[in-house]
Amino acid sequence: MIAASLTNRLADPSLVREQALVAGEWVDAAARIEVRNPSTGELLAEVADMALSDIRRAIVAADVAQRLWAEATGKERAPFFGAGMIWSSPIPTIWPQS
Repeated sequence: MIAASLTNRLADPSLVREQALVAGEWVDAAARIEVRNPSTGELLAEVADMALSDIRRAIVAADVAQRLWAEATGKERAPFFGAGMIWSSPIPTIWPQS
């Protein structure tokens, strides 16, 4: 569930996802966590409440990606920071997916 009051304020409503990005892929979860506006209590969205196994997989993938990013040259990193660049889903990568 994503509230229209949230998506109506975004230039690109597709950026709000109910899934979690784990190792380069969008993953559903059996459980959800409510996200509320702290000043009004309005329910804005429900997001994935990931299982421990998915959390561990995400941490390992992030560690591998960070190490590969650290080894990348400035020339290899440059395309990720182009002027006005909008990333698509999933985020483009220069390393193999795990």
